[in-house]
Amino acid sequence: MKTHTLRKKTGSHNPTKITEFPCKHNGRNLDDLADELDGLARKSLRDGVLKGPLSGQESEIRNEAVILALQWFVRDADPAMPTNIEKPVPIWYAPRALAHALRIVKMRLARSLTKGTLETVPINETNGGSTPHPSDLTPKEWPAAIAQEMLCRGISLAAKSGLISHANACIARLVYLDDMPISQVAILRGVHRSAVSQQIWKVKRVLPEVLETIEVPSME
Repeated sequence: MKTHTLRKKTGSHNPTKITEFPCKHNGRNLDDLADELDGLARKSLRDGVLKGPLSGQESEIRNEAVILALQWFVRDADPAMPTNIEKPVPIWYAPRALAHALRIVKMRLARSLTKGTLETVPINETNGGSTPHPSDLTPKEWPAAIAQEMLCRGISLAAKSGLISHANACIARLVYLDDMPISQVAILRGVHRSAVSQQIWKVKRVLPEVLETIEVPSME
């Protein structure tokens, strides 16, 4: 089991004690759960099965679905859970959550790809003015919506490339995109906040280089 280590003072006359906080949530190891979800995703969506605009996007869809399902797990929620049930069932169930996440990611990506192929008329000085493309701006100058989109893409690509784990990607999205305080993430996962901060640091370390490889979306 992977653990994060925190040096904790036990007293003025005692040496520093090493206290280990396992990376768990509801008794489950987040990294092990990510591996389980990845296995389910590979069985549910094999390479080469999608046609049309989603053709060749299987790997990206699986990656996104695993991260999304992990986020639901940490939140102890599953949008796909039936509401008209009589018997108690787990709020989060891996196969159900993964299947629902795959559907959502497919729909999002299909809309994004379709929107990207629509004909647009560039704005210039002769038809209404001009505006700087976001790629001409520094990250600090990006509008909020573009900054969020770039963060989302960057975290996803870093996980897909193996630069960070799916667990780290999940935590980073909760903190950066869902504005969840680190302290709250730590409580939900049952770990010390230093363990969460360490995961965030791993993501921050690779994000700048990853973001340089992503095309900045337009502001339209």
